[in-house]
Amino acid sequence: MEPGRDSWWRDLFLETSQETKNRVNHSADDADVVMVYSNRSLDGTTNEMSQKTLENNMKNFATHLQKNSLCFVVCTRNCYFNVAAMFAVLYAGCRLLIYDGPVIHPDPSRVFQIINKYKANTLIVDSDDLLTSMKHKEYTKIWDISSLTNIVVFGGTDCTVTARSIFSVPCQYVNQK
Repeated sequence: MEPGRDSWWRDLFLETSQETKNRVNHSADDADVVMVYSNRSLDGTTNEMSQKTLENNMKNFATHLQKNSLCFVVCTRNCYFNVAAMFAVLYAGCRLLIYDGPVIHPDPSRVFQIINKYKANTLIVDSDDLLTSMKHKEYTKIWDISSLTNIVVFGGTDCTVTARSIFSVPCQYVNQK
């Protein structure tokens, strides 16, 4: 963390707890958030988003989360929304579980194996990553994911109907702002 550069969001991590009201620090200058996509990205472009846009998306995602739940964020194709989703989990007073790796390595059941192991309650996932995981339906049933009570999908495609039928849990699509 670099003083000045990261000060607007730094306090979000420090003050997120069950005992205090979560807030975003507005004392810093409005800065642009620039995410450079990784080599796994779809188009390899750079995406610039303002602090206000990031904050709006964070708050939008947070409205779909239940306080104190364990939220598993899976977003390998869009760094910007990955960051917004992680901030949303902390902003909503939830516990954060992240996975940084290929969604289907070593096999397409990876996401569901992690849900099983850590008993995640909410899956926050990019639609492309979810579609990749659902391509092989037989892998979605290998692990017991009964702890999962909610799926929040964001990205370019609304695949909630398919996800709802496969996983039998509420599934919500969050529009990008």
